[in-house]
This record gives sequence, structure tokens and C-alpha cells, in this order.
Amino acid sequence: MLTILQGRRLTTIDKINEIIKGYETVEVDLGTGSGKFIYRLAKLHRDKFFIGIDSAAERMIESSRKCIRKPTKGGLNNILFLIEAAETLSDLLTGISNRTYINFPWGSLLEGLIKCDDTILQNIIKIACPPKSYLEILFTYSLLYEEQEIIRRGLDILSYEYLSGQWKSNMCQHGIIVTSVQVFSNKNIKNMNSEWAKKLGYGRKRDVFKVLAEIEKQSAVC
Repeated sequence: MLTILQGRRLTTIDKINEIIKGYETVEVDLGTGSGKFIYRLAKLHRDKFFIGIDSAAERMIESSRKCIRKPTKGGLNNILFLIEAAETLSDLLTGISNRTYINFPWGSLLEGLIKCDDTILQNIIKIACPPKSYLEILFTYSLLYEEQEIIRRGLDILSYEYLSGQWKSNMCQHGIIVTSVQVFSNKNIKNMNSEWAKKLGYGRKRDVFKVLAEIEKQSAVC
């Protein structure tokens, strides 16, 4: 069963294919937080279906309430908010995502991605739509501002060299092919419709790393 959030109300469904039927493209925001990022995409692209996933329902309430309004007041029928953890994604989500976004992961999701934890990565691969799906990740943390978290979780220091070298190789071994690593400043994310992005954008200077990757449901050549 899947738990979905509709405003403040939680309901369960036992399948998702009927809901996304008729949409050629489905995009997933894993660890969506407030859901504002994926809500904005759904509003801009009515021909696609969007799914925001987070383990904390309360963070998504505001965006979810907007979705169930009348269309004239911002309501949308091409978006769904699910209560799921990245470590335990339901098999009902298998093969649904043409593109998966992970914006500024933190906690166990961040640790799982940086350490290439098999459970996390296999769940990302599980929801990928065959034969090819796309993955976009935005990373940012620094010894200057997050030293305790880095030490506590044993995280490698973020750098272009690390992400495009050892980490890229590790991801490939799990079946995720990193195609691009870009570096830009936090100023570049000010206009991104995400609460965390706005806080970072107007906060202290830091590097932001954007990773683009592909997932093919066949053997990867590393």
C-alpha cells in the first residue's frame, strides 16, 4: 500500500498505474521536503505527472493543500505526494520515474548517496523507468558550516575531483552512470522554488554541485 497526502488527510492506495495513466512522462522528487519544487514543475508542465516523496508528511502539507484546490486557485491534478522513505520505497513504485530529482539531500539520504549505499541506490534504480531514466542531484555541504555532520556521518569532503572521480566510479558499479558534474555558487539557486534552496542562496558563500546521471535497466559499462 502507498500512503498519499491530500491536504492534511492521509489515504492509502494499492496501485498507482491508474493515477498516472495517460501521462507519457512521470518525474519524481525524492526527499521533496516542502514540495514547492515539484509543485512548481507540475504547474509549468501540465502534460507530465509529478510525484513528491518524503518520509515527513507535515512538511508537504502546504503544497498538498494547494493541489486539491479548484484549478482557478492553483489546484493541480498532475501531482501526488507520497509518504515514503528512500530506504524503503514500495515495490508499487517500480519503473515509474522517467526523471528523478534529489535536491540538497540531508541526513540518511545524503549519507546513503555519498557512501553509495546499496539499499538507497537500488531503490533509486527500482523506481527508474526502463529502458533509460535520468537522475539529477544537487549537493552542498562544507567543513566550514557542517563539520559536525560530516564527522558524525563519516562523509567525504565534497569537491569536483571527488564527485567526478572515485564517487562517479562507485556509482557506476551500482548501475548509475554519472554523465556530468557541475559546480556553481549558491547565488545560482536563489530563484529555485525550494525553501532550502532560498535559504542557501541568500546564506553564506558555498559551492553547489549538480550531478546528472543516467540509469539503464541493463548492465552498465564502467
